[in-house]
Amino acid sequence: MVEKCAINTYKKEFFPGETLTGTVELSFKTGKRVRAITVILHGEGVLRIAHENRGEPIVEEYIHEEVEILRLKKYNSDDRDIVLIKSGDHVYEYCINLPNSLPSSFSVKRVHISYRITVEVDIQGFMDPLEDYKSIIICSYIDLNSLPIPIKRPLRATAVNDSCCICFKMQPLSIKVELPQGGYVPSEYVNVACFVRNKSMINVSKVSFKIIQVFEIVGRSKTYRKERLLQKVYVPESEVRKGMQKVFRTQLQIPENTKTPSLTSAHILRTYCELVGKAVLPYPHFDLIASIPFYLGTVPLQFTPLPDK
Repeated sequence: MVEKCAINTYKKEFFPGETLTGTVELSFKTGKRVRAITVILHGEGVLRIAHENRGEPIVEEYIHEEVEILRLKKYNSDDRDIVLIKSGDHVYEYCINLPNSLPSSFSVKRVHISYRITVEVDIQGFMDPLEDYKSIIICSYIDLNSLPIPIKRPLRATAVNDSCCICFKMQPLSIKVELPQGGYVPSEYVNVACFVRNKSMINVSKVSFKIIQVFEIVGRSKTYRKERLLQKVYVPESEVRKGMQKVFRTQLQIPENTKTPSLTSAHILRTYCELVGKAVLPYPHFDLIASIPFYLGTVPLQFTPLPDK
């Protein structure tokens, strides 16, 4: 018989607030005097930026919990400091309650949030403990209805440009965009309203919209922004000639496979989405842009109708 030490979980993916359960399997060809069988759950986020502080990573710990299996009455009823474990196969159960605030497992350039469950078996007479580990995944759970900010109301953003050319000053050109709410989930449709008023001397050639997912990576000296394009559309027949104004309505969709990490208790990484509306102008004029930030979640907003008067 080969001596064996293995840690198992009953599944690989867990949600915050769940109980992580599993087993430790030991196989000894001879009896062993064991001081401790320790199960360790460790979760951390690591940020590496090569040119910051000589490349030293920023590490923040989210959980470090240890369970001493041989301190449990079911495996050590006499509360001995050292337990004789006979030769053969042995299975020990363990459980760890996961906090509700754990960030979800996630990776983006420079940032890695991960979790690992480890077992260490301290045997009398052995220089090093027997070890084994498994990576686990903490899933994301973001209920948009439970966010501490009001996101059920419409959101609006306006941009006005009365000097959109470096050559001369013009009358204002404005774009106003509106979302009916401030939170969405993957696969959900996003209805957009837009009003363009063109008092300038040039024509708006077209209007476009895009949804981007923004990741803000918080380093020691500065914050870095990384964008991921989720969808982009050009509105058909959206030219707005000088002296005219138009209203546009269009619909976008959050892609089904969009990642929605829960990062409330992480400080090295933040994420949100932006709707970006653009009035496209001919060269050398500057395009006019208005953007609205909004949240992504895993549980969609539920709207309660107002009571009848």
